[in-house]
Amino acid sequence: MAYIILFLFINLNNLLLALSRKKIFIYFSIFFLICFAGIRYNVGIDYGSYVKIYSLIDRGISYEGMVGIPSEKGYVLLVKLLLVIGAEQQLLFLIFAVTTQILIYKFIKYYSINVGYSILIYLCLGPFFLGSLNLIRQAAA
Repeated sequence: MAYIILFLFINLNNLLLALSRKKIFIYFSIFFLICFAGIRYNVGIDYGSYVKIYSLIDRGISYEGMVGIPSEKGYVLLVKLLLVIGAEQQLLFLIFAVTTQILIYKFIKYYSINVGYSILIYLCLGPFFLGSLNLIRQAAA
């Protein structure tokens, strides 16, 4: 249901953009994509893994030693930084959402003739936006 509301909102923004030619409607679209991706709960295949890794690092347990799979050093550093400032794991998802959506917006803005409809296509085609909800570290890379 929330995805349908997001889809309708971005369509409305595209209509307003076409009528007024003001870029503020593009920024609204990106803002709502960031909110949708960053304030989600238990969405995506790896969501539980990210929460588990966050809690393991919080308790001082090495994720690599626990499961035998190396974790990215930048990701571990970011989690440790968030733990130092006392942040919950939800802020981690918001940071990745902001990073991913802004980089995708810059890509769309550079290569697209019609930015508003390119954002809509990005939202509608499954592997793009929905894929960024599943594999957040890979999408940010």
